[in-house]
Amino acid sequence: MERVGFIGLGNLGSALARRIGAAGHPMTVFDVVGNRGVPDGAEVAPSARSVADRAAVVFACLPSREASMHVAAEVAGGAAIRVLVETSTLGPPALGDVAAALGDRVALVDCPVSGGPAGADAGTLAAIVSAEPAALAVADAAIASLTPHRFVVGDRPGAAQTAKLVNNAIGLTSMVTACEAMVLGVKAGLDPDALLAAVNASTGRNFTTATMLPAAILSGTFEGGGPARLAVKDLGAVVEEARALGVPVRTVERALEVWREAVALLGDDADFTRVIQPMEAAAGVEVRTSA
Repeated sequence: MERVGFIGLGNLGSALARRIGAAGHPMTVFDVVGNRGVPDGAEVAPSARSVADRAAVVFACLPSREASMHVAAEVAGGAAIRVLVETSTLGPPALGDVAAALGDRVALVDCPVSGGPAGADAGTLAAIVSAEPAALAVADAAIASLTPHRFVVGDRPGAAQTAKLVNNAIGLTSMVTACEAMVLGVKAGLDPDALLAAVNASTGRNFTTATMLPAAILSGTFEGGGPARLAVKDLGAVVEEARALGVPVRTVERALEVWREAVALLGDDADFTRVIQPMEAAAGVEVRTSA
């Protein structure tokens, strides 16, 4: 199999890299923090440029626009790289800056992913893809090793970013609503387990009620798989895109305020499932299992 490069080995990036390596691809990887999250058997490069010197297809999973643009500029001169697969959620304007940093020699595949580290490990991750057909043809085997759930939404980079922002707008606003509503129910004296069972058998069921609430909030583990600051980043990108298109997103704007308030209270690195804790504190209850 062809060698694949991977840059950015945080919680999500390391899970993505493990998945690609498990499919049999030799891998060259780099992370600014050092040897964190390195897949078994992977070659560790000393720089992002070194990854681009070794692999024709290079994935990036990075925490900010600035990091993505810096890496794109660094790998653009790599001896082997033909395609950069950007898995980060950046928004279309920032992705345009990444494409500009790459220049004309290296193609860009827009490939944000959804499902988190657990989805990557389980093979249930969704990859939303947009790219010129020739670029996608080069990278498709590596993307297919990441997940069988690939959704091509356009033939230009940027379209997949918009699709991912739509997904995140739905997921992150519904999470705020679900947490607020559960706090309301518990404050009224309802048992959280019985209440959640009723919701999940009814029209209120969503990803938060089906997965995050029982696994991370009612259990008290608060291990949802990502820092709350990323919710602020993603919803900020949604609002930016909506304003550019002249689309009102009042519910998203209010949800962004809630996430910002939670991060200010809990810290940037607090797990995003802890968004419920300021709501609980204000109501004087905790939404935890009674078992």
